[in-house]
Amino acid sequence: MKRSIDRTLPDLDEVQRRKAALAEEIALQRSRPEQLRREEEERRNTLPPFDLLEDVVRGKVFDDKVAMGQVKNARRDFARSSCMTLLLLIAAAVVLWWAYRAMERYGLL
Repeated sequence: MKRSIDRTLPDLDEVQRRKAALAEEIALQRSRPEQLRREEEERRNTLPPFDLLEDVVRGKVFDDKVAMGQVKNARRDFARSSCMTLLLLIAAAVVLWWAYRAMERYGLL
């Protein structure tokens, strides 16, 4: 008779495991609203509003274009300055050569 009772009664370890699993599930469900509130707060605090995001992207594109324009202008100015410096040096050499030839012709040298 004892054997039939052993077969029908659930094992004590199994009951304790089920009880622990239920307690864990209850704890998870109780903490769920707090977890959802924290996630919502974090989402609100970390993502910028959509309009602000568009403005930031638009500003970055504009800054990139301005920077490229400034680089092009600086290169063009450098090329102009180099060309003008070269012409100035050539003009100074021609004037010095002309003055030297004039002094030679009049016997000053």
